[in-house]
Amino acid sequence: MKLIELFAGIGTQRKAFEEVFEQCETIAISEIDSRPLKIYQHLFNTCPNLGDITKIQSLPKADVWTYSFPCTDLSIAGNKQGFMGKNSSLIYEVLRLLKNSPKPQILIMENVSNLVSSKFITGFNQWISLLEEEGYNTFWLKMKASDYGGISIRNRVFAISILNNKSYVFPKKEMSQTVVKDILLPPTAECFVDNYEYIEYPYNYKNSIKICDYNNGGQGNRIYSINGKAITLTATGGGKGGSSGLYLRKEGLYKLSGIEMARVMGWNLDDAIKMSQVATNRELGFCLGNGIDLTVFTKIIQELKNQSLI
Repeated sequence: MKLIELFAGIGTQRKAFEEVFEQCETIAISEIDSRPLKIYQHLFNTCPNLGDITKIQSLPKADVWTYSFPCTDLSIAGNKQGFMGKNSSLIYEVLRLLKNSPKPQILIMENVSNLVSSKFITGFNQWISLLEEEGYNTFWLKMKASDYGGISIRNRVFAISILNNKSYVFPKKEMSQTVVKDILLPPTAECFVDNYEYIEYPYNYKNSIKICDYNNGGQGNRIYSINGKAITLTATGGGKGGSSGLYLRKEGLYKLSGIEMARVMGWNLDDAIKMSQVATNRELGFCLGNGIDLTVFTKIIQELKNQSLI
């Protein structure tokens, strides 16, 4: 099975394919940001990076392309210029490459839930029509990580496009009883925010548990219980909580470390530690906030295998 990973980030999509398929070769990636690239290079033995997607003339033959393009112009926190925005318009480079390269059997995309909001659904449907003209049937679903075994409430759109009139069925919901408390490491001074009296809350295996605002509230200044799911990581989080938000532990009020944020996104401890060897907590927050939930993506890929689509 041969994979091409466009807008590769830290390699979450590659990791999922390697978890599901014994024989998986990533023959090319496209990524220009040095922050995720150094993590990618440390996690994987090979990093066949073609660089800037706008400068790639064509791609080699592969079974699957992933193309989780920048959400900057689509997200609620972004500038909302949509598919014509400087960054999100890079999706059309994928169409150009499809016309100039051997077509893969499958295309896979992840992006923010706002992609299918009333503001942007027309543009998304137009994209699906463009893929249809290239011979692809597209199936999409908005998936909340905690509904599919994830540790966070991250809600994202996933789209699977398949050549030659084949269909795809998304995985069934399957909640996990893992909460923030289960992935915490011993607290560090770097992540300490304030002394705060600990309050025990009943477990919530579906949603996060907000306790109260910190200071004047706002993004990064909300306090959550470790007995619930994690909130959605953000790439450019503000306030005292940064990318992770604030969590009340018995030792006091803390934000999550880079390793803990990687665990929230479904990575195992060994890989999370590897990431922390080459990236700071802030860099990991940025990369993971822009990233894809590994647990959810792996379930999607497992279904591709179960349905004999690859």
